[in-house]
Amino acid sequence: MPKIASSVSTTLSESQKFSLTEKLKNEDQTVIADLYDLYGGVVYSIAIRIVKSSDVASTVLQDTFCKVWKYRANYDSSKSGLFTWITSIARNTAIDATRNQHFKSAANMLSLESAAHKTVNESNTYDGIGVPDLLKRMNEKHLTLLQKYYFQGYTHSEIVEELGIPLGTIKTRLRNAIQELRRILPHDLHIHQTC
Repeated sequence: MPKIASSVSTTLSESQKFSLTEKLKNEDQTVIADLYDLYGGVVYSIAIRIVKSSDVASTVLQDTFCKVWKYRANYDSSKSGLFTWITSIARNTAIDATRNQHFKSAANMLSLESAAHKTVNESNTYDGIGVPDLLKRMNEKHLTLLQKYYFQGYTHSEIVEELGIPLGTIKTRLRNAIQELRRILPHDLHIHQTC
């Protein structure tokens, strides 16, 4: 568990912040260790306050820095400081973890496959519709938004905050993603009627 840091963002000089930002932009993998050393304690503190479990908070900590690396190209220093961006990712990741815990414990998650199954005539039994193969054929930007919005429970504003995409663009891409699914689904739907 990282040590709890206080006022980290105020202790760094502008040149240190610039150096970290440049390392991130230049895909220098050593930046993750630097950021973890600087902000790991703060991220863990945010996580533990939200998820109330040290095991889950540790997972949130790891996931946060994985997302920092994965979405490094989305970071815009003109919109927020590195500290603010990382803590926003931590907050969203922790909220997502609590949602996942709730859904898992309540067994309320409805997968895309079972949702598609329920939309067809319920007097027939339908076999696998090939959801993984279907999703592989989707546009990557549509798939990312579908996963965040429908499977991970992100709100539009949380997606805006995490990915840095304008709200209107997110709504348009989600609408396009649903249309794309509708175009692909009939070709991949293999219906087997049972007696």
